[in-house]
Amino acid sequence: MGNFKKAALVALVAAAGSSFAKPCAKPQNSGQYGDTAGSNSNNPTPAAPINPVQPNGEGSFVPAGSPTPLPQTEVPPPGGETGADTSGNSTSSSNSTSEAGSEAEPKSSGSKNTGDVVKFGEDIVKGVNLGGWLVLEPWITPSIFQDLDEVVDEYNIGKKFNTEGGGSEKAKSKLQDHWDTFITEKDIKQIADWGFNLVRLPVGFWAFDTFDSPYFSGQKEYIDNCIEWARAAGLSVLIDLHGAPQSQNGFDNSGQRTEDGEMPQWQEGSGVENTIKTLETISKKYAAPEYDDVIAGIELLNEPMSDKLDVEKLKDFMKDAAQVVKDVSKTRKIVINDAFKPPESWTDILPGDEQVIWDHHEYQIFQDKFLTMTPEGHVENVTAFAAENYASESKTVFVGEWSAAMTDCAFWLNGVGRDSREEGKMPDSTFHRKCNDGKINKDDITTWDQTLKDQTRAYIEAQIEAFETKAKGWVYWTYKTEGNAEWDMGLLIENELFPLPSAGGAAAKPA
Repeated sequence: MGNFKKAALVALVAAAGSSFAKPCAKPQNSGQYGDTAGSNSNNPTPAAPINPVQPNGEGSFVPAGSPTPLPQTEVPPPGGETGADTSGNSTSSSNSTSEAGSEAEPKSSGSKNTGDVVKFGEDIVKGVNLGGWLVLEPWITPSIFQDLDEVVDEYNIGKKFNTEGGGSEKAKSKLQDHWDTFITEKDIKQIADWGFNLVRLPVGFWAFDTFDSPYFSGQKEYIDNCIEWARAAGLSVLIDLHGAPQSQNGFDNSGQRTEDGEMPQWQEGSGVENTIKTLETISKKYAAPEYDDVIAGIELLNEPMSDKLDVEKLKDFMKDAAQVVKDVSKTRKIVINDAFKPPESWTDILPGDEQVIWDHHEYQIFQDKFLTMTPEGHVENVTAFAAENYASESKTVFVGEWSAAMTDCAFWLNGVGRDSREEGKMPDSTFHRKCNDGKINKDDITTWDQTLKDQTRAYIEAQIEAFETKAKGWVYWTYKTEGNAEWDMGLLIENELFPLPSAGGAAAKPA
């Protein structure tokens, strides 16, 4: 184990018995399936790992014999200069909607992607999500929502400005500006130069057909731009249907949030039928042979909330939707989200089909039991869970979302107007610690002390190790935010906390 990893391990172990550094608020996610056994002690060591699953909405611990990381590689931050986010916290300019510095070409870290499309199941995926771009999430870009009274999601932006009269042109212009500036070709080049091999591109059904819903459309040209940028940069793209008609989960990340106790309406009326129609449109274009060099797969639906849906109908959808892709291509990979259940729950869904890949999302923050863990407990749990669940599965699994967060303190993470479980301000939660103790604010990385940095770096590297050795890789959530440091890959790289694939696992060092 190199000095870098030793330092992280020593710092983490030393902090295991102390109180964890405090932050400030994603609402919808969780991570390991269900509610399996686990301790509520400060440093739980359950006989079976706690299963993190999204209930409501990228020095490591390396096994003996693992390769030693290459020396740290100098890499610039994604956007260069420092600016202020909407809450006054310091953040990289690449992590805002500003165009400042967008003309500068990103510097290479010394290793470029080969340009071969990622082969799920064969290659180890090392990717990042382009969250909050073409499907809005208020916690990623609060600036879009802060001036809109009681608007909690993208659906209601459309309802307020696209159907009720007044402000439609101004609202569309604001969205257009966001689409133009939040992700640009420069960002895609930077991701490739850092050594990643894939971007997961979340899209909503309304980009292709609104089906008379109030959403603003206009995202299709940006989807095509992103694909061409990725092709030029040697990156692969996973197209992810993130939002379905009438919402598949009731999270704002589907475009339409339901309130507590309400059920998502996706399986009512024409919701599923229109989702299939959307996938037909996506597949006819992006599963065609001319995209074989850049589109790694099509994800049928992000995070359907199985606990609030008819599971038999969900299984029928999975089979029917997979056939839509198969009707166009026998080789384009079909990605199915596990819907917050273990892969073995889906043994009757296309068993042995090598065209099908399963996507699991790993967050250890959206249930109260995870917030009792120390940083060391998070590392132990993610490592044990991966060993017991990924490697033994007959299905091919990768982790399509995960983050560095050990709290749910990021501003509006649980939804507009909602607080955190960390402070006991969500249903069925208890107070653990303050999100901002006056010294450390989790959203503002400039306030982090070395202990918190070491804990975060160790947790990131433990997850990468688990997802690469027990599963078929990972896609970090997310590339950029307006300042939520635990989630913002650009900020983590800039601050030497996220290991670059091009550096063989060494943490980045900004220029």
